[in-house]
Amino acid sequence: MSFSFRLPPRVRAVDFFAGAGGWGEAARRIELDVAVAANHWSIAVDTHRQNHKRTRHVCQNVDLIDLTSLPPFDVLIASPSCVPGDQPVVLADGRE
Repeated sequence: MSFSFRLPPRVRAVDFFAGAGGWGEAARRIELDVAVAANHWSIAVDTHRQNHKRTRHVCQNVDLIDLTSLPPFDVLIASPSCVPGDQPVVLADGRE
């Protein structure tokens, strides 16, 4: 006996604390549509945008995002934050 797993068409996800887009890529490979990716760090958002051009991107503390402002979604992908959202990330060259 064999089993196969297939999601219904157009299962939508949002990705919080999106970085380079590894979770978004994994979601795409199982046929999830990642509609929105969000992170509080602009460099992470810009990196994700380069890797996932069809996704809507939000640069904001995800704790402050009004979920009703997002398109309807079925799945929430939420990685742990690398730093608390209210603390700046400072790069080696001094940029935030």
